[in-house]
Amino acid sequence: MEITVSQFHSSDDSIFFEAALWSQKMREEDAFDAVAFHEWLSANPLHGEALADIEVACELLRKGRDTPDVLALRHQARQSSRVARSRFNASGIVSRRVLAGAIAASVAIAAGVGWRMLFSEVRYETRIGEQRLVRLSDGSTVNLDTSSVVRVVYGNNKRSVVLVAGRAHFGVAKDHSRPFSVQVDDKTVEATGTAFTIDRLDQHTTVTLVEGKIRIGINSGQKVQWMTSALEPGEQAMLTRGSGVLKIAKLDDLEGATGWRSGMLTFDDEPLKNVIARMNTYSEVKVVVHESELAEMRISGSFPATQNEVFVKALENYYSVRSRREGGQILLERRREPR
Repeated sequence: MEITVSQFHSSDDSIFFEAALWSQKMREEDAFDAVAFHEWLSANPLHGEALADIEVACELLRKGRDTPDVLALRHQARQSSRVARSRFNASGIVSRRVLAGAIAASVAIAAGVGWRMLFSEVRYETRIGEQRLVRLSDGSTVNLDTSSVVRVVYGNNKRSVVLVAGRAHFGVAKDHSRPFSVQVDDKTVEATGTAFTIDRLDQHTTVTLVEGKIRIGINSGQKVQWMTSALEPGEQAMLTRGSGVLKIAKLDDLEGATGWRSGMLTFDDEPLKNVIARMNTYSEVKVVVHESELAEMRISGSFPATQNEVFVKALENYYSVRSRREGGQILLERRREPR
């Protein structure tokens, strides 16, 4: 096994250095302040990410802690950590090479004390109109859509994600020894190396397979009952919440179904009320329709996310629709043609 001290890093050196120091303080009862620690952890999402990276390094070191490579790394890490601490205290600035040594020092020592479970879960989320690409420690990626939340838990034998809200696209790095699973409500989607999107809607959930293979199961206590139907690339499964109903359909436009990642939303013969509901998730200015007949009007087209005004203008140009501002919202009404 080959491990280098520069293998694990954060986009912010100072944050990662702070995470290393906190991991050291966890082992020193006199130095550890639980209140200050939780304040630090909740102050910035990157703090949790840095601790998650340390967890991965810790686990690798734990698996091979008696090998010559790791024994040498421990010695190197302890030396680098002392130098890094003194340099950081003196100047407030730490180089990446010195920083990497400090991180390795923390995880190398912590590998023997079983603290990894304290930092096994990391939460990522997006605000209205925001999208975010998260790169996980194993090389997998999670592309979060607007108003979305995921929790990531990595362990020895598994890689688990919970989709709490919204929509996310998963690019899974191959690791047959640790299946990658996503839980959404009472369903689990599992893969080893593939790309797929899960969309958690109000009444149901859709799973769209872009490439590779996945299997879908129903959570039953501590076990998962896997469904016999398997998705093929380009297919979408609709999962009914609270039941085992699984409907699979072939998508005519896979690119359109995943176009939200580039900022475009594509709809194919969908009710206006559904289109509005999706568009509204990207904007503080909400579009509203009260007329039931108009709400069921079928809509097709591609619209830029986060731009409800452009969406409404397109409706006025191509459909019998007019709009007016009302209390901070955009109200849609059917346009009455003059007799």
